[in-house]
Amino acid sequence: MTAPPGRTEEIHAQKALVLAPHYDDEVLGCGGLLSLLVVGGTEARVLFLSDGAGGVEAVADRPAYAVARRQEAEAVAEFLGISAIEHLGLPDGALEGSLPQLAEAVSKALAEHGPDLVLVPSPLEATPDHRATFAALHLVLSPQRAGTEDALRPDLEVLVYEVNHPFYPEVLVDVGSQLGQIRQAMELYPSQQERHDYAAAAEGLRRYRTLSLGPEVKAAEGYVRLRVEDFTT
Repeated sequence: MTAPPGRTEEIHAQKALVLAPHYDDEVLGCGGLLSLLVVGGTEARVLFLSDGAGGVEAVADRPAYAVARRQEAEAVAEFLGISAIEHLGLPDGALEGSLPQLAEAVSKALAEHGPDLVLVPSPLEATPDHRATFAALHLVLSPQRAGTEDALRPDLEVLVYEVNHPFYPEVLVDVGSQLGQIRQAMELYPSQQERHDYAAAAEGLRRYRTLSLGPEVKAAEGYVRLRVEDFTT
């Protein structure tokens, strides 16, 4: 099911957990909604899964690059008002080979934070690390993982976000009021913006998402809504 033409939806949560495979995915994929949630009083946390060392990218000094990206993420979190961030530090570009560790970290975050909203990259993403992040959440929420249910809130909702591969959204969120915040947040990721104008690409997708909406909506983020019972094996 796709989002009804001409309709946006407001998302509310007490506690939100963002699963971000890389430093900047929390801004590129769901930065508008994340900013709106924080403004609305949501306690938002971000779990960064990879170490930021560059993966397949050509990087001269990987340890220094990883440290710089981590510091950038901390500056972004402070700017957006994110309550807390956690760095899992698994090898950048190789998350598919670390699914057990990913799933363990996600399960721990769900148990400790108790979110009623989880934001996760789409399984259709072009980047393997993004797909692995969704796969890890699937492992945690799968009915075959006995005992998981007791650690989850009964009202837990999952919103799947898009970064580099568009999907058919079920939910459109008006984030026009947050475009400035998103731009400023990405300016705090100079290591990434120097490599590619990710901010412009992400804004292009947000503006494209307004084609089925009224002219008063200047930017929108698309999501797919899932419940725990949707994560079948």
